[in-house]
Amino acid sequence: MAHKPLSRPGKKIGVLAGTTTEQGLRVGLETFGLKVDVVLARTHDEGLKMLDAGDITAYFADRAILGFLVDRSSEPDKLRIADRYLTTEPYALALPRGDSDFRLAIDRALSHVYKSGEIETIFASVFGAPPNDTLKTLYLISALPE
Repeated sequence: MAHKPLSRPGKKIGVLAGTTTEQGLRVGLETFGLKVDVVLARTHDEGLKMLDAGDITAYFADRAILGFLVDRSSEPDKLRIADRYLTTEPYALALPRGDSDFRLAIDRALSHVYKSGEIETIFASVFGAPPNDTLKTLYLISALPE
């Protein structure tokens, strides 16, 4: 279904240049017919500076990166991270090809961390807040069966 274009005069959204996140933002804006200016940042720190200075209205990035940037902001109380996920980015660990035993050991260790709930403590210590329910569910379904 086509959406009627929405005009947001003067609204600017920042994003890291040349990333899949930039591609996802542009696709999302087009899909929903939003007309805003996309401002490309060379680094996430540059994006944060533009946001803190009011040069952009929002900054689009991975949720974990956004949490880190909020902590580094000169005015973190003025920033909010949306609860809605607009894209899904796969994450993975790089392992040597052909080393099935090592991969299985890693998968088992991660499964233990996910099932035991340790992931919530680790996540909170790294990102400053516990994972939301969506992430908790993702961790549980990613765990290997016993």
